[in-house]
Amino acid sequence: MSFFQNTCKPEGLAGKMMVKIMNNGHVQMADWGFSHLLIQNGDNLWQKNL
Repeated sequence: MSFFQNTCKPEGLAGKMMVKIMNNGHVQMADWGFSHLLIQNGDNLWQKNL
């Protein structure tokens, strides 16, 4: 499996490295997104709104 094929479903040592690289690369964007949310005590972030 090539390095870039491992981005779909990371496996093994190379997969762990890929996930760390992706997490580090996206942390600034995730922080920016979370800064635009107002989350209060008691909010359920996992509940689907139907």
